[in-house]
Amino acid sequence: MKSEDTKNMIMAIALSMAVIFGWQIFFAPPPEEPTPVEQAADGSVEGVTAGSGNATVQGNTTTDTTTSGLTRDEALDKTKRVEIKNDAVFGSISLKGGRLDDLHLSKYKKTLAPGSGTVTLLNPTGGPHPYYATYGWLRTAEGETGKLPDPNTEWELEKGDTLSPGSPITLKFDNGDGLVFHRTYELDDRYMFTVTQTVDNNRDAAVDLAPYGYVARRDLPDHPQLWILHEGGVANVDDELALNTFSDLQDLPKNELFTRLKILINHK
Repeated sequence: MKSEDTKNMIMAIALSMAVIFGWQIFFAPPPEEPTPVEQAADGSVEGVTAGSGNATVQGNTTTDTTTSGLTRDEALDKTKRVEIKNDAVFGSISLKGGRLDDLHLSKYKKTLAPGSGTVTLLNPTGGPHPYYATYGWLRTAEGETGKLPDPNTEWELEKGDTLSPGSPITLKFDNGDGLVFHRTYELDDRYMFTVTQTVDNNRDAAVDLAPYGYVARRDLPDHPQLWILHEGGVANVDDELALNTFSDLQDLPKNELFTRLKILINHK
């Protein structure tokens, strides 16, 4: 290929990229508003039986919406909290539900403007754009176990006072029926959280439970969506990469979470 042809091809590619990115930045339409999620009066959706066999997966997962009109600070003030702090992040854990739902990047600002706030990673339910990590237990076999922890469970701070490197905290919930649940949070000197769940069975009979944990986001992020990169869920299932866009996730039927958890539990 002649050098002149090469130069023309490079110029054509550069102009095409300029048009594409310019349109995306200045003229792309805003993202559609998310479809509201149906929910019960207490803000929870009951788990369902899924799959074949006699195993039953039961539990609760929150489906909080953003229609309460509370600010982020007001939503944080509605629950008792345990402080999180190291050199890289700060925030808090809600004792209601034991959720990690308040997290900021200490060294990164939203903008270059003086007085700009820090970048926010996680947000509490009840306020704008809820985004949090939550954990719990599922009943995986027939039989009475009493109450399992759910999004409305009020946990007790059993050990520690501030989650920081070398200083874990442990939450405790006694269901009053022979089961005592413990949840321990650990934090390294940067961004790694380790969550360990255990349960003490003080009953005469064995119980069949499985722990779970997931990250939940309610409604779409408030920044323009870019077609040049993936935005949404990323997972590795049976050594295969699974990419789900926000549109894919919005189309999931209600209680799909527990259906998939049941499949994973049986797969083990």
